[in-house]
Amino acid sequence: MSSSRFAKRSLSTIAKSLEVAIKGKEVTKPKRTLVSESSRSLAFKNSLAFGLSLLACLSIWAGAVEQSMAEDDVSVLKSRIETLEAELAKRPRDPSAYPVPTKITFCGDQIDLSKTDIRRRFELEVIKIIKNRYQVQLYINRATSVFPVIDELAEELNTCADLKFLAVVESALKPKVVSRSKATGWWQFMPATAKGFKLKVIQGLDERSDLRASTRAALTYLKRLYKRFDSWPLAMAGYNTGPNRLKRSSKKQKRGQFWNLDLYTEAERYSPRVLAMYHVLTHLKEYDFGRDLTQGWPQEPLEGYRLKLKKAHYTRLKSIKVKQKIKPKRRGRKGKKQKTRYRTVSKRVTVINDRVKFTPLSIALDLPVRDLRRFNPHLNGEHLPFNVNFNLYLPPGRQDSLARALKLNTVSKTYQNKATQGEQNATHLIAKVKVSAPLEQKPLRAEEAIKSLGGEIKGSYIISEGDQLWQIAARSRLSLKRLKLINGLGPLSTLKVGQRLKLSLD
Repeated sequence: MSSSRFAKRSLSTIAKSLEVAIKGKEVTKPKRTLVSESSRSLAFKNSLAFGLSLLACLSIWAGAVEQSMAEDDVSVLKSRIETLEAELAKRPRDPSAYPVPTKITFCGDQIDLSKTDIRRRFELEVIKIIKNRYQVQLYINRATSVFPVIDELAEELNTCADLKFLAVVESALKPKVVSRSKATGWWQFMPATAKGFKLKVIQGLDERSDLRASTRAALTYLKRLYKRFDSWPLAMAGYNTGPNRLKRSSKKQKRGQFWNLDLYTEAERYSPRVLAMYHVLTHLKEYDFGRDLTQGWPQEPLEGYRLKLKKAHYTRLKSIKVKQKIKPKRRGRKGKKQKTRYRTVSKRVTVINDRVKFTPLSIALDLPVRDLRRFNPHLNGEHLPFNVNFNLYLPPGRQDSLARALKLNTVSKTYQNKATQGEQNATHLIAKVKVSAPLEQKPLRAEEAIKSLGGEIKGSYIISEGDQLWQIAARSRLSLKRLKLINGLGPLSTLKVGQRLKLSLD
């Protein structure tokens, strides 16, 4: 019960009791007492005066309580209003409240946006981008790790770094996006265009999802288109619709500027969309975003290796016996049929028994399979490709382990991203400040795991009580699927004590 309600009840109770006391003298019959009538009236007057004074005190107290409570309510309301105003200030404004520039500079070219039609097309794309603020936040997060790679290659190829915003429009900075027309990867190359720029699209390898290889091809393509059209809006439109198709439309309509061409809807919106994306992501604070392009998901340190695995290095010849049919001799005069006869012939066949699969490779590199695939989205299938050059990206410190896993004498690093270079610089500075004794080289976790399971096994293995198939596969450095395939084990097969398992195809 609140104090104001209690005060009101107390006042009403006292008032009722006084009223009853005053009126009750007339109703109740007087009793015979020894006290005189004058003393009785004096006591009544005293009690009445005391009641009235108490009633006045309580009314004053109740008023003070109500006033203090009102003041508290007002202060609470004020703080609540201030909180709501602060939250409202953080919320995005109406799209019409954001300024639209009259001109924009993209790759050194000034693009005039003051004309009504051009301004309308540009503003439409800006509104569509900032409408989905959660998606823009994802662009910011991904750009922190992807944009440094594109900037580095743009500087190497001597072209414009602003073209990286085209990759945001194409794939939202995701490596394995596939469009309805089968365009794939960071820059959405079609298979024929990819092969024209020496990107390999074969079984087990799709370099359209390799950030460095696809970015080099895309920047080279856009550089050629700019030389051909001498305009970045036209070059970007040619990237989207095809340069020959754009040239035919320009020649047919006798118009040389992109903004005057009548193209299909997607091609007309493509260049304004790239320009709008460039403007929004380079003016994030003006559009009430709390972070900039350097405050997203940090870049993970990676090193790149250029590999070519020769198929002959991972194959061997195996002799097998084959039954061969012997041609029957000519029939005799009586025309009797001769029995079909066979002979056993030794035949040598090529067996690929050492494919470099992802699971054993990840164990040897002390790296989760998920991370190995995440760092190399261009490698598909279950094993590394043969007889073709490809890039393999790994965290630092895996060079020797990789050479052992691939059964090679050595592998050479061809690339280090900025995160790896920053780590090395920091380590170098620490080494200069603090000189410590060299640490003993610790064995890999995979080696420790195999040792804890009982050591490495080769050739064959006899099952004992308590053995599990995954433990046997790990100790023999095989995948579980490979071990089952060698021994013809199915999903319902059971292991028996004393059963001999083969660990190779010999």
